[in-house]
Amino acid sequence: MIENSNIKMEEFKLGELKNRKRIGMALDNESVERLNTLSQQTGVTKSRLIDWAIFMLLDRYEKGENLKPENYFDSVEKDEL
Repeated sequence: MIENSNIKMEEFKLGELKNRKRIGMALDNESVERLNTLSQQTGVTKSRLIDWAIFMLLDRYEKGENLKPENYFDSVEKDEL
């Protein structure tokens, strides 16, 4: 089970994030549903889960794994993106 992150309230200052940056992105509907479910089941925020997923992806890439994102996109209709 994934442990909940310890976020201290002093990290936040008047609605601005001290150690984080806001970004905008769009995710496919199925990914959002699955992310919501995982977040609810584990108690880990969606933001932290995405951080973890990005960390794992970058770690695999930096270890020399040949990542091919087109393998994912082959399973998704092009007009859905």
